[in-house]
Amino acid sequence: MKMMIRKAKPEDAQNILEWGLAQQEKNELDVNCLLYPSTEVLCAENGQAVAYLPVQLAAMLESVIVNPNVDRFYQNQAIYYLVSRILEDAAKQGIREAYFLGTDEEISKLAEKVGFKELPWKVFRIRLKGPSECEPTT
Repeated sequence: MKMMIRKAKPEDAQNILEWGLAQQEKNELDVNCLLYPSTEVLCAENGQAVAYLPVQLAAMLESVIVNPNVDRFYQNQAIYYLVSRILEDAAKQGIREAYFLGTDEEISKLAEKVGFKELPWKVFRIRLKGPSECEPTT
């Protein structure tokens, strides 16, 4: 039977919670994310539910670009204000998580000071060029 994708329905909630919590050691499901305004849960089924995947919008903070001729104090101050604005705007849009990929140790320390937590997981990325190139390769 062909695998079909659909939005999860209210009657899927029990499976999502039972399966998700039973597998929490492997998938580390954050049940709070299921309640975020921007979260949508998709279901893959082939006559029966096979898998669920919560998908949420998140703010991804990209590379910080600072004026190299400005004192580090002002650079940090500027970054703090930029991040505060981004997080405020994101929250207004129903976004409940933000990510920052730290490559500069000083900036990473600043990120921790404003509340970012280092994550213990691998981070993966796929770049999408357009709708026709969105299918994952196998």
